Amino acid sequence: KKYLISALVLSTLLFFGMVLLITYLIYSYKKKQLSHLRLINKLKIEHKNLLLLTQIEIQEQTFQHISREIHDNIGQKLSFAKLHLNRLNIIGIDDTIELIGEALKELRNLSRSLSSDLLVQHGLVRSLQLEVEQVTKIEIFQIKFRVIGEVFILALQQELIVFRIVQEAIQNIVKHANASTIEIEVHYTEEFLSVQIMDNGKGFICDDTSFQGLGLENMRKRANMINGTFEILSSKGTGTSVNLKIPYNAKT
Repeated sequence: KKYLISALVLSTLLFFGMVLLITYLIYSYKKKQLSHLRLINKLKIEHKNLLLLTQIEIQEQTFQHISREIHDNIGQKLSFAKLHLNRLNIIGIDDTIELIGEALKELRNLSRSLSSDLLVQHGLVRSLQLEVEQVTKIEIFQIKFRVIGEVFILALQQELIVFRIVQEAIQNIVKHANASTIEIEVHYTEEFLSVQIMDNGKGFICDDTSFQGLGLENMRKRANMINGTFEILSSKGTGTSVNLKIPYNAKT
């Protein structure tokens, strides 16, 4: 009987030991599986970010090329045409010379807007002011631009992404919003940069279709690349607010 009890106790201990071992193995397997899935998701995100970064770099190179072409070729030819016309003594040609002069000025502004050199020379705030000045010349919109807080200089890549997002938001307003007023607020807090672009246009329903159709998804992906947040607030007839927030410690 004594041996039977000992055998029973030993069997029970072995049973619980096996249960604990199996439980540990299952836990370890699930932990490794979860770690593996996290690694796969991390690699997927890094791959998507790398693809988007490559796309942005190609886009910027294209912008730079177009900017140089406008400045070096088209602008130069128009300048020669203007000089040639100035030498001709033809009645009524002054209006044509003036139009060519205005076209040259607009092309130079476009060239400057496309080039990232603008940010290098002037920084984000001044570059946005120059962009606002260009839209003001259309004389369709009443634009308010204000900067709150002490300006904090971010990395060039971060400021470039912010600048391109604001550019695209303004273009969406010009093309689609049927708005009469645009408000742009750049707010420097102690921890992050906040940019808000608002209009009083027709608005839209925020869904997956609108995000794809208006290029909003690409804007949100750009913001995510620098650990920023991108939010759209809009509904039919209430206008639209584009909100961008970039922490100062964001990394590209």
